[in-house]
Amino acid sequence: MSPLFIFAVNCPPGQTAPCPDVVSAPVTFNGVVDNIKSNIIGILLVISSVFTTVMFILTGFKYLTAKGDPSKVAEANKALVWAIAGVAVLVIAGVTDLIKNLVKNLLGI
Repeated sequence: MSPLFIFAVNCPPGQTAPCPDVVSAPVTFNGVVDNIKSNIIGILLVISSVFTTVMFILTGFKYLTAKGDPSKVAEANKALVWAIAGVAVLVIAGVTDLIKNLVKNLLGI
């Protein structure tokens, strides 16, 4: 398990920490929370992307094994609709995050 905070200072040659010439940015609570939130969202997006890909593979397998049975084809169609809905949710989440970051950068927040 890695530590939450790592404080490292690169001092100029001949100086030891704490370096009087090096100014470090303060660590704020909001910055830490935003970083943790971004990491969690990134992990959830990866997991949901993998899940959606697996859903498409299983849907294709259902179509291949249906052998013309109308009930199995209907089940495969339903699985395909839900897989497409999953992709739509991922795309909306990605676009929303992109717009949020764009607005933050443009406004300097």
